[in-house]
Amino acid sequence: MNSEEELGTTYVRRVFFMLSVFLLIATLGGIIALTVMENQARAVLPAHEQTAEAIASLYDGAVCLRCAYGRVFLVMLGSFAIGTVLTGWGIYELGRRILIYWATPK
Repeated sequence: MNSEEELGTTYVRRVFFMLSVFLLIATLGGIIALTVMENQARAVLPAHEQTAEAIASLYDGAVCLRCAYGRVFLVMLGSFAIGTVLTGWGIYELGRRILIYWATPK
């Protein structure tokens, strides 16, 4: 391989890596933000409603349903997005290795 091909391969790998890291950070950041919002909603409740039993009976286990559903949605969407990027990266690497194998004189 010449240096231009190696430079292009390095660039593509860097893009896949940075995209994976960005999606991971965005997913975890969103989950943490929604958890903080849920805890803030619990803190506003009167003292007798802040126990786990009271929350389970009065609020069906979640004070902020948007926060609870948002966390589940972010986990699913983030997992799907990261999985898609990593699958694309794997397909790229496999295709690259197959092309190198076929192009190599025997």
